[in-house]
Amino acid sequence: MSRLGSFLFGAICGAIVCFTALKYHVLRTNDGYQFVPKLTANFEETYVDVRKFQVNDWNEHKALVAAIVQAGKSDLLGDSAASSLHEEAKSLLDKLGWRSQTGESNLR
Repeated sequence: MSRLGSFLFGAICGAIVCFTALKYHVLRTNDGYQFVPKLTANFEETYVDVRKFQVNDWNEHKALVAAIVQAGKSDLLGDSAASSLHEEAKSLLDKLGWRSQTGESNLR
């Protein structure tokens, strides 16, 4: 491939990445990746890992929450919050020494 061809290929790839970054939030969830359309074209919160988000983390990302609700993917909010609360409860039970006979905490 000639230098011009390599340049054009790189420019096209860069334009695609730039367009995606301006138009979509890329969310890393427990189920994989989700693309959520942004409400405004900007480079903020392009990639967000929401697997361990707690309720107070969602308060810091209000534009992201609005975009998720607008896209009809509200289940993403509940899944990560429920998962976070579940892990915190397991941790608390482990600290209290509350375990079943199998060695696992009784919380499922």
